[in-house]
Formats: sequence, structure tokens, C-alpha cells
Amino acid sequence: MVANYVGERSWANAFSTFDPHRFLAPTIEGVDFPKLGIDFAYNETADASLHIKTYATSSHAKGEHTQFRIVNLPAVDEVRILRDGRQFCAWEQLNDSSIVIHSKVERHRFSIYTNYRDPAAAPPNKLPMANEAGNDDKLKGTSLRVNLGDLVAVSQQRSNNTSGCSCCA
Repeated sequence: MVANYVGERSWANAFSTFDPHRFLAPTIEGVDFPKLGIDFAYNETADASLHIKTYATSSHAKGEHTQFRIVNLPAVDEVRILRDGRQFCAWEQLNDSSIVIHSKVERHRFSIYTNYRDPAAAPPNKLPMANEAGNDDKLKGTSLRVNLGDLVAVSQQRSNNTSGCSCCA
């Protein structure tokens, strides 16, 4: 499996590269091995989800009840789970940062929305502020999609004079 991630003659990179954030990310624990196998488990920052693929390691174990934990969740109340593309509700909260998933020993794909954002990931491109001096050229040709709720909030701030910025006072 490591061979998928390192090139020829670069095995040392697999062991010398250290990602300190991986210990903060949502993780699967307590797998019922050797009955249940994990084909893959990875965090996808684009959709803030942990993706897991399970399988039965033997025909004898197939169909048996199993469970495993997901730990390091930033907000358990925001967790949503899909199993094989359908909403999955057979899970329960253990504490503020962990859940337990109840399933069968079979081939399944879990997509667990965790709302985890990798702190090492590059921040989204920040647009310059329109009211900052010298930003007219930077904003030329820029278009923005604005949520109606944001417009209403700004309108309410302006009418209540609660925006906190000196230009709207």
C-alpha cells in the first residue's frame, strides 16, 4: 500500500515525512480485526469528510455485527454519515469528539461528514477589502456571489448602525 504513494527508490520518504496534523484529524479506531478489513480510510478536506471502505476478511465473518469508533471529531453534532450512498443512522455519540458506528461485516463505503479542516491546508484566496485604500485596481474585474442572508445582515447592521466599521457609521 505504501508503494502507491512513493516513487521508485524513494522508500525513505515514506518514513521521513512527518505530518503533525494527522494526529488531530478524525480517525477510525477499534476495528474488529481480523473479521473486518479496512480497504482505505482518508480525510478529504474538499468535502470535510472521512471516507472509509470496509470488507469482510473471510466468508465466515460476513454478515456479523461489528462496530468501530471515529475519534477526533471537531463537532459531533455536525456529523452526518452516508453508507453506500444512503443516509446512515446506526451510530451514537460516545463523547464530545467521538462516535461509534454499528454495522455488519461486509463491503461498505462510508462517507462521514466531520467538518474537519486541515490546519496545514492553504487558506482560501482572500479578496482585498473594497474599503481599504489602494484596492481599486486589485478589485477590477472581480465578481462575487453574495448570499441573500449576508445582504440582509449588512442591511440590518447599517440601519441599526451596529456594523462596527467607521465607514458605515
